[in-house]
Amino acid sequence: MFKKNVLEECGGYEELNCYGGEDRFLDVIVLEKGYKIKKNEFNLIHLYHPKLFITRNEKKNWDIQSNKSLKFNKKYYNCILDLKGCSFNDFVKNNNDIHCNCKHNKLYIDELINHKKKYNFDLNLFLNNRYSNSIILKKELKE
Repeated sequence: MFKKNVLEECGGYEELNCYGGEDRFLDVIVLEKGYKIKKNEFNLIHLYHPKLFITRNEKKNWDIQSNKSLKFNKKYYNCILDLKGCSFNDFVKNNNDIHCNCKHNKLYIDELINHKKKYNFDLNLFLNNRYSNSIILKKELKE
């Protein structure tokens, strides 16, 4: 949890057309702006979502979207969780910072913030979208 002004200053969450990652991307910007992130030792809320895929087509679509998300991540944030060979639960128990092994890309931080402030919160995003192949469904920062 954080104050509203921090979310606004950082441009909000990255709006992705896939599952996951937007919280970690926001972390990169929050940390770069000099704010601290405190680890809770308990879950406050976890949003329910069905199993990721059931059919072969859904699995194929998941793989495509996952690949796009990973490319987007590497290009703009480079926030890759390296578990160093241990399970996620063990990693979290032994590390206060899930970003301890990340090598964040800070090159685009201000541009990403301005881009999100300009393009986020479009309630008509899915109507006649010419960026439907993009992981963010909008014009990408650097095309």
